[in-house]
Amino acid sequence: MNPPIPTGEPAAEDGRYSVGELAAATGIAPGTLRMWEQRYGAPIPVRLPSGHRRYTDDHMRLVRRVAEAMAHGHRPGKLLRSSEEELDLLLASSPGVEETPPEIAPWLECVRRYDEHGLQEAMHGAAATLTPLEFLQTRVSPFVRAVGRLWSDGKLDVHHEHFASQTIETVLRSLRTSLRERPDRVVRGRIVLTTLPEERHGLGLLMAAMLCEANGVHTHLLGTDTPLDEIVASAREHSVDAVGVGVSLASGGLRADALLAELRASLPDHTTLMVGGAGALGKRRRLKGVTYCVDLVQLERWLQSI
Repeated sequence: MNPPIPTGEPAAEDGRYSVGELAAATGIAPGTLRMWEQRYGAPIPVRLPSGHRRYTDDHMRLVRRVAEAMAHGHRPGKLLRSSEEELDLLLASSPGVEETPPEIAPWLECVRRYDEHGLQEAMHGAAATLTPLEFLQTRVSPFVRAVGRLWSDGKLDVHHEHFASQTIETVLRSLRTSLRERPDRVVRGRIVLTTLPEERHGLGLLMAAMLCEANGVHTHLLGTDTPLDEIVASAREHSVDAVGVGVSLASGGLRADALLAELRASLPDHTTLMVGGAGALGKRRRLKGVTYCVDLVQLERWLQSI
């Protein structure tokens, strides 16, 4: 649900998206999209005379549904060979598919009406009555997933999703600032938050940053797609206690593990490397010297222990 990331390619025209824009909207890295095209024959982009790839709304919808099904443990090879009807049935029958909480129904109406003030007011109101963890876990996360499902089902358009994404980011940044500026705040530690190269799924970083600030851990937010040497340089410059790296389901795997091992070896021994997100671990072995916090509950427990 992130806004498009500049890729150095010509801007998308006529409702078509560059590989960078598709990656930003779906959380599937450009290299993974190209590998799927070569290995499974989908998604096959339109080619411009310049040779650049362009993807349509149908491609976007397919990749979003594949990413959602992968979150329930299905393999991309089978998913990319499935029809739209087969994907719908698979997603409908997947365990753990949640009902939309009634509390966020007004939020969705705000998205449909483009009511930015109403959505921000509703989100801030919820944040004022819930703990940060409760707000993120029972309101923001279900809202993000609901918007994604409605878009995939054709009940919201891309511009609605972008509007929701921008509003969520605005609210989370505002709440993070408010938590940081509390007069009774005691700083218990410092952390750099970022993602690995080619990882463009960044909303989880803002959620993690808010939770860190709520637990007295000052955040240095680098954003997504950060080269390893820049992560190390930031950690050293700010003398942080930890580096937190978000890994989405789409980018988690052996390549991510190799990059994390390299990052661990490059960081000072006293700097904790914490890895979070749906793709942080899976069925792979834990890397030596890495702390794993796969979800928000585990992250808060770890924050309270440091």
